[in-house]
Order: sequence, then structure tokens, then C-alpha cells
Amino acid sequence: MLAAGQRGHALVVLDPARRASVVSAELMARCDLVLAVTPATVSGIASTLRLVDPMSDTSRIRLATRRGAVSARDLTAATGVAVAFEVPEQRGLAEAVDLGLGPVRHRRTPPGRAVAAFPAEVA
Repeated sequence: MLAAGQRGHALVVLDPARRASVVSAELMARCDLVLAVTPATVSGIASTLRLVDPMSDTSRIRLATRRGAVSARDLTAATGVAVAFEVPEQRGLAEAVDLGLGPVRHRRTPPGRAVAAFPAEVA
């Protein structure tokens, strides 16, 4: 499916399992760029390390993070992966996700602005 998507589209977005597996590692190895979404917390660092550990080349991985207890600089130092963007806290975000409305309800919200700016940075 990934090969078909790459042949037909300039941008293919995957959402593999966060759990490290052979399938996830294979999918990430075939990607030009991997954007891992992680909270800026100690548990977020641990989760990110499990995700990127099977990858020998982390230069194609970037992090997207919500501001938290760990700074973006410390997150990069701990994981060896650069932070692409940091999204400030948004009031009501957890509730919107729980209700199935999604994290980006409007373009003018902090997540909306970050998501809109990212493709231009990658290009």
C-alpha cells in the first residue's frame, strides 16, 4: 500500500503503531521523512526512544511536540532527533480529541498554525 501511495501522491501520511515492531521499522525505513508526535515529558522521551531505536539513520526523523516539562533542546539531546515544531498548550484540546473532533478544529489555533507551517518547512 505504501508503494502505491508513493507512486500516486507527492505526500503520503502514515500512522503506524507507537509500539516498536518489524512492520513499523520497515515502514519508517521507506519514508523520506518521519514526523514523530511526542509530548515533552520524560515518558514521551522514553516512548520516542523506543520508536526511533530500530532506525539506524535518525536524520530523516523530526519531532513534533507540545510544550511540557522538557525543553525542545533537552528533548533533542535525549533522543538525538531534531524538533521540527513545538505547539503551545491549547485549552480544551484533550476534550476535543475525546469527543472525536480532532486536534485541529480551526486554522487559527496553535496546532492549526503549526500543522500549516510544517509542509513549507519540509519543502
